[in-house]
Amino acid sequence: MQTEGAVRTHGWAGALPANDDDARRQIVETTGALLDEGADLSMIQVARAVGISRQTLYRYYPNIDSLLQDAADRASIQLLDALTTCVAGLHDPADAVVEALAFVVDQLTTRPRFTALFGHSDADVFSAITSDAANARARDVLRTFDVDWRRHGWSDDDLSALGEHVLRTLQSFVLAPGSPERTAAQLRAYLRRWVAPAVRAH
Repeated sequence: MQTEGAVRTHGWAGALPANDDDARRQIVETTGALLDEGADLSMIQVARAVGISRQTLYRYYPNIDSLLQDAADRASIQLLDALTTCVAGLHDPADAVVEALAFVVDQLTTRPRFTALFGHSDADVFSAITSDAANARARDVLRTFDVDWRRHGWSDDDLSALGEHVLRTLQSFVLAPGSPERTAAQLRAYLRRWVAPAVRAH
């Protein structure tokens, strides 16, 4: 007899989840893949792609908004983990900020799932770019870098201000990338010319 909360095992495209958390992970991963394909999502479409019934999908997510919110939250974690790896070993503040900006702009503009999820959800930093919560989150991300901020003379208030500047720069490149859009190399050259000196001038 199946206990309350135990995962349902019908479907799942032959990859039965180990538990409810694993089930949600599979659903979210499939949702991300559909977004990368440019799909206009519905609960029916997601259920079909996962290989489960709509009733099973509704057991985990009551509506498409709750599914997309969970997908956005998980995508944020994945993006930040990848960002931490990208800037690992960079000890100069300007170098780290340039690489971080270049990486995140690339991810947000070339991976449809990020654009769709962050544009949809409450996790969208661009919809509240000057909020205390957004600035605090950006500051916390900067603290994860391999940069000794205090040795370079950066206070907590300085990091908050830098976090806001980073968010505003991201907003500019994502919402108005220009035409034609810069290549990755051109973007880094631009950031090194205009952003890096501002960071070093601190």
